[in-house]
Amino acid sequence: METYDKLIAFLDENAASYRLIDHPPEGRTDIVSPMRGNKVSQAAKCMVMIVKIGKKETKCIIAIVPGDARVDFNSIKEKLNASYVSFATPEIAERLSGCVAGTILPFSFNPELELIVDPALLDN
Repeated sequence: METYDKLIAFLDENAASYRLIDHPPEGRTDIVSPMRGNKVSQAAKCMVMIVKIGKKETKCIIAIVPGDARVDFNSIKEKLNASYVSFATPEIAERLSGCVAGTILPFSFNPELELIVDPALLDN
């Protein structure tokens, strides 16, 4: 809940307009989207990834894609000039994101976790 609480505080501090839709943590966009009242394509699916750049640098990112899409590993490799990309373990994802695996938010308050957003999300 760490990131969730920080996000709510950030929204409140900046007088953002939002609504909360409480639902059980599911982890599957196709199940959660109807609970939220949106199409799967309108959802932001968030996956924590491990990215290796050369032999010495490793970084972590949250790849954010439309709910009906898959993460394009080759696109991430190309954009970040990476030699290797994989999904992070649930333990790494939870530690870095401050969220339970399956409920990763499309926000990061951790400088060790960079956001990479698929431009297709702008279609919605």
